Amino acid sequence: MKKSYTEKFFRKIDNANEFSWHWTPSNGKSGGMLSGIKNDRFEVENFDSGEYMIIANVFDKSLKNNGPW
Repeated sequence: MKKSYTEKFFRKIDNANEFSWHWTPSNGKSGGMLSGIKNDRFEVENFDSGEYMIIANVFDKSLKNNGPW
């Protein structure tokens, strides 16, 4: 099972660099998560992860640019 990923791996599945990626490693044959957020639609403030979760704080760019704030 994968413990880490290289830039080369992500370029194979996302050759245009359209996503922000974050992952948690597998533990033996269990676990491991991979999350990708599309950069042209969302702005990623940060990723946080635990043993069973990935949290991504994201903002919709269309709402941020057109909102009343």
